[in-house]
Amino acid sequence: MTRLHVPVFVLAPHGQLPSGNLDWPALVAAQAAGVRQARRLRIFTSPEDDGNAPGLEALIDQLENDSRPFCNALVPELEIGALSLGVYELQGSGEQGERRDQPVGHPADSLQLEALRCLDEVPLAEVANEACWFYPTDAGTYLACSTAADVQQLPGHQPERADEAQPLAYRRDELRLLWSLLGGDDTLTCVGLTYGGQRIDWPLVSERPDQASTWTRFAVDPSSEHAYRELEQRVLPT
Repeated sequence: MTRLHVPVFVLAPHGQLPSGNLDWPALVAAQAAGVRQARRLRIFTSPEDDGNAPGLEALIDQLENDSRPFCNALVPELEIGALSLGVYELQGSGEQGERRDQPVGHPADSLQLEALRCLDEVPLAEVANEACWFYPTDAGTYLACSTAADVQQLPGHQPERADEAQPLAYRRDELRLLWSLLGGDDTLTCVGLTYGGQRIDWPLVSERPDQASTWTRFAVDPSSEHAYRELEQRVLPT
């Protein structure tokens, strides 16, 4: 076993980031208070149009039977002006070099936690912004399903980062808020954060979806001045 240093990230309302005598339950509680709602976004390649002009519900029925989304993302509803980001370091014994590629779980689950220290606290509005593209850019026709949900998440970590024996040489200027246009929106939406160019993932504890979802059929034409074109939209039971 090696003494490891694992950075974790907490989004909490201003003034509610843990400090002083830190422990893991305090970080979990702060994160639960900071992010409570999200949007589940699934995007599929639309089934082929056989010339009979099938309706949106008929296309969705085809998807349910034989297709999986190429995008299945949970987009957090972040109140940028009301939240602060806390960066912490977990210290404890574990296996060096392990990567956290599983969709559930957390490094803290397999770490024998010995110490926890705060590396930084910063209002989320002061984190540098970076644009990204969330929707498909290849020409074609697609179906998107957006479902609001109440969520609870654990403090964030970086699945692509191997656990290391050396402390993180933390730098605030390597934090980024990612912003993207979602579908035909006129304004950008914050879709997540990165540190050092690697995504931060907040493992999901629970997700309670709304009773209805918004389905949209849209076309993408990258050669057009308006690459995104909405074809049909309906609100349907989840």
